[in-house]
Amino acid sequence: MKNGICDGGELNTLECDFDGGDCINHNLAFPGCNVEDPEILLGNGICNGGAYNTAECGFDGGDCGCNVGLPFAVGNGVCDGGVYNIIACGFDGGDCDLFNSYPNCTIEYPGAFGDGKCDGGDYNTIDCGFDGGDCDEFNAEYPNCNVDFPYLIGNGRCDGGAYNTTDCGFEEGDCDEFDAEYPDCNVGFPYFIGNGVCNGGPYNTAECGFDEADCVDCNVEYPGWIGNGRCDGGDYNTDDCGFDGGDCDLFNSYPNCIVDRPWLIGNGYCNGGAYDTTECGFDGGDCAISNYPNCNVNIPWLIRDGYCNGGDYNTAECGFDGGDCEEFNNKYPNCNVEYPYTIGDGECYNYPPYNTAECGFDGGDCEEFYAKYPNCNVGVPGAIGDGRCIGVDNTIECGFDGGDCDEFNSKYPNCNVGSPGAIGDGVCNDVPPYNTAECEFDGGDCL
Repeated sequence: MKNGICDGGELNTLECDFDGGDCINHNLAFPGCNVEDPEILLGNGICNGGAYNTAECGFDGGDCGCNVGLPFAVGNGVCDGGVYNIIACGFDGGDCDLFNSYPNCTIEYPGAFGDGKCDGGDYNTIDCGFDGGDCDEFNAEYPNCNVDFPYLIGNGRCDGGAYNTTDCGFEEGDCDEFDAEYPDCNVGFPYFIGNGVCNGGPYNTAECGFDEADCVDCNVEYPGWIGNGRCDGGDYNTDDCGFDGGDCDLFNSYPNCIVDRPWLIGNGYCNGGAYDTTECGFDGGDCAISNYPNCNVNIPWLIRDGYCNGGDYNTAECGFDGGDCEEFNNKYPNCNVEYPYTIGDGECYNYPPYNTAECGFDGGDCEEFYAKYPNCNVGVPGAIGDGRCIGVDNTIECGFDGGDCDEFNSKYPNCNVGSPGAIGDGVCNDVPPYNTAECEFDGGDCL
């Protein structure tokens, strides 16, 4: 203590006055990073892992090389999987520790694992610890109820099908009213009945009360075409007919698209002609990917959707996102980011590669901040002036947290603490510098 070197650990606490003041600079640089010997081990060229390899510790001062599109997602409490769930990123800053304890669990969205909600399907298996324990209570109550979304049971809405069975407790009563009123109505989504939209098909039958009268004003030649999965256009595509029972929703998303066969839009085949136009969304996306046979992406319809998507989309094989990225690439030819559309979106992302010269300092989003606070070096510029006084930002360089700390500084001009919000919060922090005369004895909490 007081040897001029931050020893960290137990010495870097309020009780020890942050190692006799030796750790102040470290805490300013890495708030929330309390590890042993930080000034020796952080940034020493060796990835130390563990608590060092976290977002709070700058991924061991940069030694661990965690390169992800959204660094702030590391350690945010949600397992993001993929490139986040690697040793270089501290297994998503520890967020994936529970998920990784089940090595044979292969699911699409690790973030849904152990989130307190029983997700069912592949999640609710022994390999996945029954959704990280989320499904234990459900499985005990309904051992033979095999549905994809167990959390729908007892949600107040009749979901029907496999949910509305004895094994699933008839959805804990969700379907009682529906079953009593329409005992012979067998539809996939009972809650569509009486929702104000003519859904057609089996919904528009006497057994289902003609969709609980939703279809009464829909006068078409073939009522069975309503909701059959094909946009039939004409009189079917009207408000009274629920826009063909929802079949025309995709087509209607292109209000200036005029074609003879609307059901061909988005049917999986490039139809060309009037269909392959901007007005028709390039045949609802069917023609976009067909022009790039060597383009292998997860979501083909993002090609030529009007947004520059980056990554595998922004490649020659994909026509630079079907042309969506041409303007971006011309403006920032050396800016390689996962989410180009965040460049210039009005929010400053103060970390590489976004806030770099190659990316125009986040498309100018960070220029206003640095013009106002040129010497303010913080990881989250959005926290400046957000209405909350943060100790590390309470400097003249950062405008005293963009004015957030003005009231605090006026009341406690000589009170220098890391968490100003803890002063006068009703809890006595009986350690210096909180419980001192300068801080009015923790804002009166310790009197």
